[in-house]
Amino acid sequence: MTSDQISQFEKKMIIRTIEAADIPKIIALQDICFPNMNPWKIDQMESHIRIFPEGQICVELDGDIIGSCSSLIVNFDDYLEQHTYSEITDKGYIRNHNPRGESLYGMEVMVHPDYRRMKIGRRLYEARKRLSEKLNLKSIIVGGRIPGYHKYNDKMSPREYAEEVLQQNIYDPVLTFQMMNGFTLKRIITNYLSDDEDSMNFAALLEWNNIDYKPSNSKTHYKLSFPVRICVIQYMMKKIDSFEEFATQCEHYVDVSADYKSDFAVFPEMLRCSCSRF
Repeated sequence: MTSDQISQFEKKMIIRTIEAADIPKIIALQDICFPNMNPWKIDQMESHIRIFPEGQICVELDGDIIGSCSSLIVNFDDYLEQHTYSEITDKGYIRNHNPRGESLYGMEVMVHPDYRRMKIGRRLYEARKRLSEKLNLKSIIVGGRIPGYHKYNDKMSPREYAEEVLQQNIYDPVLTFQMMNGFTLKRIITNYLSDDEDSMNFAALLEWNNIDYKPSNSKTHYKLSFPVRICVIQYMMKKIDSFEEFATQCEHYVDVSADYKSDFAVFPEMLRCSCSRF
C-alpha cells in the first residue's frame, strides 16, 4: 500500500477552543453523554465563550466534535466547602469567573461513547493542565461525579465508596479516570448536582496541583462584586435586661454570617433604635 493510499485512512484530530458555531454540536454531544441530565442552554454556552474563551476546549475529528471540556477561574476560598454545582458555576453562566483567581475549576468533561478508550479524555485533561501552567494557576479543582455509587449506596457511604475506588477495589468511570490523571481526593460534597441520580447527588472534590506555580506578591487577591453573599438578619424584638445580652445576640448573628462567608451582614433599621436605649 502506498503512502497516498494510507493517507486516505488517516484521520485528523484537532484540539482547539470552542467557537459559537460549535454550540449545537456540543449540546447534541451532551445529550448523548449525559442522557438523564439537563444539557447546557445556548445562552449559557455563549456566556462561556464570551467570558473565558480559553477555558472552553473541544476535540474535533474530521469535522465532528467528539469531546469537550468547560472551566472557569475562581478563588476557591470565596466558596463554601459544601458548595453546589449551581453556586460554583453561577447557574452555568460563569459570570463569577475571576481572572485574578488561583484555581481553574473544571465544570465538565465529556467524550462521545464511540470514541472512548482512545485517550480523548486524557487529551482534554492535559489541555487543562497546559492552560493552568500558561496562566500560572495554583491548581485545577473539579467536583467529580461518582456515577457508580448508586450500585453501592446501600452498602457503604460515599466516602467509603471513594476510598474503595482509591484502593482500586471498585472501578468508577469518572473518579478512577480523574485519579489516574493525577487528581487527589479532598472531600465528599453533598447535594452537588440535583439531577445526577447515578451519583445520588454526591460528588468527589478533587485537586491537581501545578508544581510550576509561582506565587506573585504583586498579584492582587480580591473577590469580584458578583456574586456577593448577603446575610439579611430578621432580629427578634424581645425584652432583654442588659447591653451585654443585646451584644451577645448580635455577635451570634454576625458569627452565623461569617460561617457562611457572607460579604455583608444586614441588620434591620430598628436595631439602631434598640442601641440608643442603653
